Amino acid sequence: MQQWPGGSPQFLNNDFGLTLDEQIGGGLPTSTNVTQHVEAGDYYVYQEAPPVPGFGWRTVSPSRLLAVWNSGDKTGLCEIRIEALDPVTLTPYVAGTVLCVADGSTRQNVIVDLDQAVPNVTDFQITGYQRGGVGPVLTDILNCGTFQVGDLLHGSYSVSDEHFSSLALTAEPIPDGGSGRFTIDGLATNSRSYPAIPTTGQSGTWTFNTAAPTRLDPCGYTIQLSTSDRTIVSCVGGWENNSKFVGFCLVAAPKK
Repeated sequence: MQQWPGGSPQFLNNDFGLTLDEQIGGGLPTSTNVTQHVEAGDYYVYQEAPPVPGFGWRTVSPSRLLAVWNSGDKTGLCEIRIEALDPVTLTPYVAGTVLCVADGSTRQNVIVDLDQAVPNVTDFQITGYQRGGVGPVLTDILNCGTFQVGDLLHGSYSVSDEHFSSLALTAEPIPDGGSGRFTIDGLATNSRSYPAIPTTGQSGTWTFNTAAPTRLDPCGYTIQLSTSDRTIVSCVGGWENNSKFVGFCLVAAPKK
């Protein structure tokens, strides 16, 4: 059962698939794909059955799956509750209480915060360079420009999200993404993450050293800004937005 703030509770009624592995009596175990439908009014039939000597057993895959909730494009807080129905007496029972670690309270409902938006990268570019890694920052060559081997590239970035997690810079074609060549906001690193960066994101600067730890070969290169937030997506990691790149070329410095 789901309930949006200010709204009334709504029972889930969507179909979903699961796999039943079972053994009936003394027969061989079987595996069957089935589709769960709402039955007995607003309730799904719980399919898992513990082993009973002489009768068999049944397990559900994914393990102990009760329902599948597709939140769609909704955002914000949602309250979720589980009810069980006694099929004999038709008496509904609310799921047992859970302990909230944050405030020490107990409750029968849980609240989730839906964040459907991927991190937003509003700025990522080369803003200048230092010839040979020293001297003033020059701005006559920027994105997609041609620099000399040994130059220190300077850039800017800006990322935002409601639940920001991390950002990382990688360069190609360089082994290990050239992680030892970057600084972000003056720190010798190619990544930063929450809570060092606020949950709403951050704007800052970065550099890329074409000379250290070793001098790069003359070639064309790209630098990629990857970001993620702290949401759970399809039961795994967070959203990622890997669409921001800058490119540049390196040529050999003139011989003196």
